[in-house]
Amino acid sequence: MVRMEWSLDSFFKEGGTTKFVDRLAGSLGIHASTIKIVSVYEGSVVLNYAITTVNDDKAALEAINQKQTEKFATGKMDLGAPILDVASVTTSTTVESVPARAKPIISGGVVSASGYAPIVITKTASNQGGSASTFIPNIPILHVNKTIYE
Repeated sequence: MVRMEWSLDSFFKEGGTTKFVDRLAGSLGIHASTIKIVSVYEGSVVLNYAITTVNDDKAALEAINQKQTEKFATGKMDLGAPILDVASVTTSTTVESVPARAKPIISGGVVSASGYAPIVITKTASNQGGSASTFIPNIPILHVNKTIYE
């Protein structure tokens, strides 16, 4: 899940999901066809997406997840708008389903990923001394025969 400081109208005028997938794939060095948009909704702009691998390769998926975390946590992910929140869930389709636990990477514009310094990626009122607010996605994370690896 990624939440960006962008209106839904502006997001779609700037290329929408196609441009988002192209930017994400380019940043991660993966093929755009491996990224599936699950949902887009307003709350700034919130995108839920899934990245797949050939034959559900757990090692390849973990490598992509680590690279994605590093790119977001160091401010090297350019998705076209300021990034406010990012959370990641790594799954495999080879085992039965378990409840999802999203790992935060960016919260309120500040890096919150384990092992990374809490630097400000995007300035917001809450991380610049204003009133604090926390974004909590209001949708369930879908699982069909998936297991979470943490």
